[in-house]
Amino acid sequence: MIGRGPVSWAVLEQRLRARPRWRRVGREWHGPCPVRGAGKDTCWFRPGASTPIAAGCRHCGGRLSSADFRAHLRAVVGDCIDVVPGGGSPETGPSRPRSERVHPLPGRVWAAGRPVDAGPPGLSYLRWRGVVARGDVLPPSVRWLPARQAALAGCRPSLPAAAAGALLYRFAGPGEEETCAIQFEAVDPAGRRLPCAAGGRRVKRPSAVGSVFAAGRRVFEAAPGVAAQGCWVVEGPLDALALLRLAALGLLELCGAAVFGVAGAPAGFTPRACWAPGPVRVAPDGDRAGLAAAVQLGVGLACLRRRFAVRRAPSGMDWSDWARESALERAGLGDSRFRKDVAHGR
Repeated sequence: MIGRGPVSWAVLEQRLRARPRWRRVGREWHGPCPVRGAGKDTCWFRPGASTPIAAGCRHCGGRLSSADFRAHLRAVVGDCIDVVPGGGSPETGPSRPRSERVHPLPGRVWAAGRPVDAGPPGLSYLRWRGVVARGDVLPPSVRWLPARQAALAGCRPSLPAAAAGALLYRFAGPGEEETCAIQFEAVDPAGRRLPCAAGGRRVKRPSAVGSVFAAGRRVFEAAPGVAAQGCWVVEGPLDALALLRLAALGLLELCGAAVFGVAGAPAGFTPRACWAPGPVRVAPDGDRAGLAAAVQLGVGLACLRRRFAVRRAPSGMDWSDWARESALERAGLGDSRFRKDVAHGR
């Protein structure tokens, strides 16, 4: 079982048949990990002997625990059936499931933050990325966390020793006042991003320990939008801010829609993230993985009879890259400086 009701093999097979890169081999369906989007033939589903469905995923260790099994099954079918604990609609769910435990760390770290204009390195970084211009008012879902306050709040992963602080990005569901999920970017005194050590690897924008994104329902809200005008959904906070900047430059029309950044694709690209009523505009990054995730999201939205369109940035760029290049061109600095900065990995 998953959520409130059992998932039948017929429902699962219908969803798998509609997913890109999945194929049937005998009685089994094979494809990439639906949770992480990794691999080509790493995950499988088949009818179970004693249960309706059996599954495994080599990318996630082969045999799946109960929690991992539910996560893989929900990634495929969870947004098309009534699987929301405690009620709520299949599209949005409740503000917060009553059974969900809230870890105190994300809220404590968020409370230690302050407006971004109080942290010049963070503001300098956002300006350099081209997603903020002088005089722009940042949404309340962005804060600056000085390094000292990060240590006092017990921020984990911890900031690098050279960091002046970190930009905080708050993720929340509709009407949710409690802070249950944040991501952050460490920034040095010169306004350059520093990767953080998390889980044995270097991560550019880690999630604070204890953050729960509620199967994609918690998003970074860059703009609330106008009622019934739908939403734009992009791959992260910087891309969401980039849409606002591109709209200010006259290069993009948001049509009064809300602007949501998810906690990374493909896992964050779910119909649950599209909780603003109205049409959905899915705006992936310019790589193939982003486009594949957008197509999968479109399948889920079509199942819910939601209107949607996929919009890509020009020339295969990320939205934040396009905003930066456009800002430089408006400033008369041209394309060459942008390309040079990207080549040096700034």
